[in-house]
Amino acid sequence: MRAGGDTESFHLEGTMDQNCHILVVDDHSQIRFLYRRVLESAGYTVTEAADGVEALESMESQDYDLIITDWDMPGMGGEQLLSEVAETPYLVVSASSKVPARYRSLGKPIRPRQLVHHVQALLPKRTA
Repeated sequence: MRAGGDTESFHLEGTMDQNCHILVVDDHSQIRFLYRRVLESAGYTVTEAADGVEALESMESQDYDLIITDWDMPGMGGEQLLSEVAETPYLVVSASSKVPARYRSLGKPIRPRQLVHHVQALLPKRTA
């Protein structure tokens, strides 16, 4: 997904839960902005954090249904963040080749539809 790229609406019938709150953690503000646009257009609530420390601070006052995080970030990176929040579902989206195979991860760049597809697969299905 590149800046100025495809950010069409992603309303896929019967698959999204408007009450799901996603935390997007990436040190690049442009990436956070793009993920926010894509995920909000799919009906999700999105909060941004610039690194793992900011993410943990946000998690002190808010529960999240999913964390999408980069791997290599200044300060606290994805590995340390995920070790702190083991109970929260996550997806690593990173250009880094250092992400161990045991982590659920996708490479950058990622297409908007691919991001939404993986988010839908990871989020708990809720019934009204």
